[in-house]
Amino acid sequence: MRFTDYSFEFNQEPIHFSVTSHSDKDLVSFNWTGRIGQVIEVIQPPELLSSQLSERQRVEYELKNLLGNSELPGVELFIRRFVIHFAEKKQRRSLLFVFGIGLDGITNECIAAALRALESSA
Repeated sequence: MRFTDYSFEFNQEPIHFSVTSHSDKDLVSFNWTGRIGQVIEVIQPPELLSSQLSERQRVEYELKNLLGNSELPGVELFIRRFVIHFAEKKQRRSLLFVFGIGLDGITNECIAAALRALESSA
């Protein structure tokens, strides 16, 4: 198991952002409310997970909502951006996203800030 903290500040508010890598899947935590409100599993076809695919191949996956409101703005875009980021880094694994966000969802600016935090530590 490996834990990596990518936490950052957005609009003077601390955002907890981390990735915990387990043997079979990664847990992505994104939280600013201090509580869990949504859990979504990203299911990728087994043939995608086990093969050495080129970077140009499409990233296919399904979302399974395990807890909370799956309709919050920005959540699906956040997940899509990170699935693509991990695929570009040859990290095609099952993912579990745990969100603690407000009812207004995640803005595009906050998603961009999270991607910058992820890329700056690489």
